[in-house]
Amino acid sequence: MSASLKAAFRLVGALEDFADRQDRYLESADYASAASTNDRARPLVVHLSQLARDEAVRVAVAERIRALASRRAASLSLIGARLAEIKAERARVAEATRRLQVLGPAYGVKRRSRRLNAAA
Repeated sequence: MSASLKAAFRLVGALEDFADRQDRYLESADYASAASTNDRARPLVVHLSQLARDEAVRVAVAERIRALASRRAASLSLIGARLAEIKAERARVAEATRRLQVLGPAYGVKRRSRRLNAAA
């Protein structure tokens, strides 16, 4: 087995480990750690893509790379769904705030300044 093929297998294994770790972070809603893991994997992807210029390397790791790409797509889908939930919740909060500002004075609720009180 050539040195580049061995290196490619090690890199794919490391990427699989990163994917496992990222999945765990996403399951626990630790998005900052998931993003950090993604950033740490980036140099490995660059190096692997350089090794994949060799046809033998490309063929040897193709199936594992496809599996990683599928996991990546699933992770991105999960993140997209969570982002949509957060945006919807923010819209609900904004609407409730607007209603309170409109209806509040009629019930004696004073309007509060939207600015933060730095002295508090």
